[in-house]
Amino acid sequence: MPHIDYIVISHSHYDHLDKKTVQQIGSNAKWLVPLGMQQWFIRTGVKQESVVEFDWWDVKKFNDAAITATPAQHWSARSLWDRNKTLWASWMLQIGDKIQ
Repeated sequence: MPHIDYIVISHSHYDHLDKKTVQQIGSNAKWLVPLGMQQWFIRTGVKQESVVEFDWWDVKKFNDAAITATPAQHWSARSLWDRNKTLWASWMLQIGDKIQ
């Protein structure tokens, strides 16, 4: 697999966030995650400085990219006891004059 600089995570469901995959990539990429998810990544073995949390409408710049976490109509959970304990997000990426 090629080098990965950044990974955006939308929410904590198992179909979007596989623990073994996160452990394999580890701190070799910067993880951009919704509010409340940083601790899960740290417990999984990713270094704190490799995980960046976003609240809705937070904008953070990385080199020439501006990344914004935006609201989404969804929910989060990894077990029966943590429903909606973390945020979920859609993402807007702006690189130069291009918006994705």
